[in-house]
Amino acid sequence: MIRAVPLLLGLLAIPAAQAVEMPRIFADGMVVQRDQPVRVWGEAAPGARVHVSFAGREATAQAAADGRWSLALPAQTAGGPHVMRIDDGKQPRVLRDVLVGDVWLASGQSNMEWPIPQSADPEIEAARPTDPQIRHFKIPKSWAGTPQAQLEGGEWVASSPRAAPKFSAAAHFFARELRKVTGVPIGIIDSTWGGSRVEGWTGAATQGL
Repeated sequence: MIRAVPLLLGLLAIPAAQAVEMPRIFADGMVVQRDQPVRVWGEAAPGARVHVSFAGREATAQAAADGRWSLALPAQTAGGPHVMRIDDGKQPRVLRDVLVGDVWLASGQSNMEWPIPQSADPEIEAARPTDPQIRHFKIPKSWAGTPQAQLEGGEWVASSPRAAPKFSAAAHFFARELRKVTGVPIGIIDSTWGGSRVEGWTGAATQGL
C-alpha cells in the first residue's frame, strides 16, 4: 500500500546526547511535506535551547529533562533546494539540498518491494529515472521486539539511472506519474520487506484482538 504522510513522522525516539541528535530521516537531500507545518524533533542536552531555521523561517524549542525537543516551522509551498540549520548552541547541524513537495510512505511485502530490474523492460526502465526531484529513503530491514532508538541506516537518494535498480518499482512508477501531474518534488519513504508476516505491520494491541 502507499499512503500520504507528512514527512516528519514521529517515527522514532532518539537517545539523549550532549550534542543535538535527530532521526536519520533528517538528512541531506530530504523532502518535507508542502502546505503542512514542518515538524522537526530530536534530542539535545537537557535544558538546551534548539534553534531551527529553514527557508527563511525560524523556531526555537527547549529540550526537556530527558533531552527531547520538538517544534514546528510554518508551512511552505513546494520548492527548493533549501538549507535547514539546527543549532543547540554547541554543535550545529546543517542539512542541505532539502526540497518541499509531497511525501509518501510505500510499505508492504514483496509486491511493493519488487525492484525495477525485475519489472518489465528492466533496461529501459532503469535508464529512464533522470529526475533528481524524485527521492527515495529506504528503511533498512531490521527486527526488534521493542521500539528502537534509531534506524540502523538509510539515506535520501535522488532518482538516477545508477540509483534506480535499488528502488521499488511500484513506488517509483507511482512517484513518476505524480511528478507529471503535480510538478512538485516527490519523496518516497520505502518501508518494505518481502515475505514478512502480516503481524509485523500491525501493533501489538491490534494483534491481541
